[in-house]
Amino acid sequence: MPSRGGGSAQLSRRYGCSAARGRGDAATAAHARGIRIIEVSAISDGPAGAISLDGAAAVPRTIDAPAASDVALILHTSGTTSRPKIVPLTHANLCASAHHNMSGIFDFNDRVTLSGTLTKLDWRNPHIEIDVDATRDSGQIEAWKAEGPAPIFFRSRDTSKADFEKAIGKPVKLEVSRARDGSRSGLLRNITLPDGKVYFNIVEFETVQVQGGTLCTNGKWRARDGSASGTTPYQVFFKDGVVRGAP
Repeated sequence: MPSRGGGSAQLSRRYGCSAARGRGDAATAAHARGIRIIEVSAISDGPAGAISLDGAAAVPRTIDAPAASDVALILHTSGTTSRPKIVPLTHANLCASAHHNMSGIFDFNDRVTLSGTLTKLDWRNPHIEIDVDATRDSGQIEAWKAEGPAPIFFRSRDTSKADFEKAIGKPVKLEVSRARDGSRSGLLRNITLPDGKVYFNIVEFETVQVQGGTLCTNGKWRARDGSASGTTPYQVFFKDGVVRGAP
């Protein structure tokens, strides 16, 4: 079965083989170049589109692992212009999207309050990250990481990177939603800097009953002091009182 749109050429380039019938011009050209042929046959008594591949077992080449900048997915969209467009997404794009599924990474019901010394600051988009040596009730010091909102969240409150840098080595207090993997990391809910400034958000969702649980969607956030507000694409699904995956 001849391939369409250069598919046979791609098979040849990546795997050293060609998808074709064992006869005809394509097969003759493949034989002349020493390219292995994979016989493609329709399964007559199978479901629509079912095929069998003969000769595909031996693939002589090793495939290199994809790089972060390689295209992983291509989307077709008309956007707001009604003109078709092709949008390539790299592996890095997909990993970033997966990373920002906050309800999948952090347990919003498991809140931890920490007091300790701010030791490190990573101030960049899409969110900041801080390290804190926290003193627990037992007196033991634990190293924690917390992911916070984007820098613009703090800049809108007249707080800059320099304000956080001045707090390094000084005591801070924060509350986080702990990571689901049980590690000493969490999503920052609020933080009090040494100068007494407090930063935290209130998030409100609309709730919909679906499949025996509650879907929290159309989220809106606002600063407790009313100085800023916005929307969030995140959704949270509760079932039997527990945060779960998609319904």
